[in-house]
Amino acid sequence: MVLLVILVFVLGYLTIAFEHVININKATSAIVTGISCWIIYAFTADGSVAPHLLHHLWQVARSFCFCLLL
Repeated sequence: MVLLVILVFVLGYLTIAFEHVININKATSAIVTGISCWIIYAFTADGSVAPHLLHHLWQVARSFCFCLLL
């Protein structure tokens, strides 16, 4: 798990560093990298952490969708 998170982080860092070459916004790369690392952590962590993270992820997603509907 740790190796995969480090790999995703390094790839995200490289997309930020080469923004002008690949024409992807730095903020987009940073957000996608952060979300990807958290998702990897949530689904590969031990049984005591993942349900709590998924519960909070559900709360945020529900609030976000509610705000979009207003």
